[in-house]
Amino acid sequence: MTERWVLFTGLVRVPDEFQAKLNTVSRWMEEGLVQGLVFSTWIGEVDQYPELRARLLEMGATIVESVPPRIRTVGHALHQMQALQLGLRAIPPRAFVMKTRSDMNMLVAQQEELLRRGPQPLSLPPHWPAVFGHRVAVADSFIFSPFYTNDIQFFGMREDLLKIPAFDMALGLYSSCIGTEQWLHAMPFLNSFPLLRQFLAFQPGLLFGRDAETKALCRTLLDHAVTRQSLFTSLLILKHYYEFIYDSPSFLPAPPELEFEGLFTEGYLHGLRPHMSACQPTVSATHALDALLRGRFRCDGEDLDFSAEVTRLRDYTLQRQWAAASLPESEDDPWMRVAAQMSLIVGQPVGRRYEWLREGNGRVLRDHTHPAQMQSLDGDSQMAALRDELQSHRDLHKRLLDKLAARGITP
Repeated sequence: MTERWVLFTGLVRVPDEFQAKLNTVSRWMEEGLVQGLVFSTWIGEVDQYPELRARLLEMGATIVESVPPRIRTVGHALHQMQALQLGLRAIPPRAFVMKTRSDMNMLVAQQEELLRRGPQPLSLPPHWPAVFGHRVAVADSFIFSPFYTNDIQFFGMREDLLKIPAFDMALGLYSSCIGTEQWLHAMPFLNSFPLLRQFLAFQPGLLFGRDAETKALCRTLLDHAVTRQSLFTSLLILKHYYEFIYDSPSFLPAPPELEFEGLFTEGYLHGLRPHMSACQPTVSATHALDALLRGRFRCDGEDLDFSAEVTRLRDYTLQRQWAAASLPESEDDPWMRVAAQMSLIVGQPVGRRYEWLREGNGRVLRDHTHPAQMQSLDGDSQMAALRDELQSHRDLHKRLLDKLAARGITP
């Protein structure tokens, strides 16, 4: 029998929410559904909550405490990797794991159903590498930002999830607009799908609160072959290596062609939803993912049929032919062309920034790209900064609850 384990990572954040989740996990353990519990956090974090600490130990949990990394990256990516890896290493081999946070995403029927059902096998096209041994279940993923996959909660076999925290600093150095979720979910795949490493170097990132620019960027990504093939490759990876936590069938068939504007419209297609602040659509159901992979769209009265291209991308020999992170020969490089167009849309440089200079019989290529934000902090000041940041989030959370209560609304 495959054991089921629950792994919480990170800070306590909202103690009451953590206690509510532990109530559910306790029931699962009493019923024999879950065999073990781990909380991976920083030294001294759980000591601030004596009742919570006692509750965890009473449940037989393993509390893994460690010193935070001395490097702060965008979204605390290295912190997430460390907490995830150490927590997974405290779980027995070949266990099926639900990784989650102590707050957000309350545990409901879908999570319990996934735990009861257990790991699902892969279904790979011929010659595709077994990057994972089984599917990893996630909530959703952005369709125009490869690997920008929800990292709040996911399910998978311990050995597969251990491939996610790769501690690869090179991705942050090479990809100036990398998102934390991308840093995590991309790492298992980049050696096998080199086209996507190049995409991450030139991607525009998410533009929060900028609907018009986001739509224009997404259309640009569809218009250029190199970025379009990257997008469809990432959707194929979702199709064959992942599944959706909240997946459900649709009672209505998908349209034969997807309206480009519809992708950004709430309720247009089951399993497709525009993010409320990033404005870009996310996919959370097989119904929508299959519709996207048909490769047929309609935009501004024009039919866009990429179905043959999607079929070619299923051939893994084509995937292996892409050059891995090659330097461009000139400004006429296809990646440079799409970067120039995206820069005009955003109003600032997007992607890698190169300069070519001729000197004598040779040339000089200058890379002016800034890496993703990283800074070195000493451990004590870092923990103090993190706790200040956390307290500000708690204060904001309380103010929002107070406003709702004043209107007679109880979340």
